Amino acid sequence: ICSEHFVFEFEGEEIKTFRQQFPEATRDTDTGLSLTLRDALQTYLGRWGVARNIVVEDGRCTQEHAELPSYRRSLAEGKPLAGQLVTYVRSSTESS
Repeated sequence: ICSEHFVFEFEGEEIKTFRQQFPEATRDTDTGLSLTLRDALQTYLGRWGVARNIVVEDGRCTQEHAELPSYRRSLAEGKPLAGQLVTYVRSSTESS
């Protein structure tokens, strides 16, 4: 999910921990705290010595692209994502 859609109005303990571990991936906005998972993941992988040039980024936002599973979109649509994830995981392991 992109940072435009991954915004938290309330900064609970988990979000505080995320902000401490990945300050470069957080930004205060008018609507709340925006998190950029892409930046956090790059930092995390960098700590393990994973070169940026071997990481393939899709660039799509799960909230904006209906073909991708989205927890937040599933809540808005009243369709729990948990059952859908089983289908996605199962189909991805069957194709490999």
